[in-house]
Amino acid sequence: MREQSGLTFPLLMDPDLATIKAYGILNIESGKIPHPTAVIVDKSGSVTYVRVDEQFMVRPSTVEELLPALAAAD
Repeated sequence: MREQSGLTFPLLMDPDLATIKAYGILNIESGKIPHPTAVIVDKSGSVTYVRVDEQFMVRPSTVEELLPALAAAD
């Protein structure tokens, strides 16, 4: 998936939902889909930003909404 999309950063694949459940972001109504979540981790490995949207239709409309948090994590 990374190669096909030309991404240079790691991606988390969670087919058994273990991480989704551990972080408490499983959408109970769907049973298999997490709540839309954005997590930004800085270079030292510290989480500097978390956004969890309870409604799947509510999420950042563009990456520009996350740019201030990304800049702060650099």
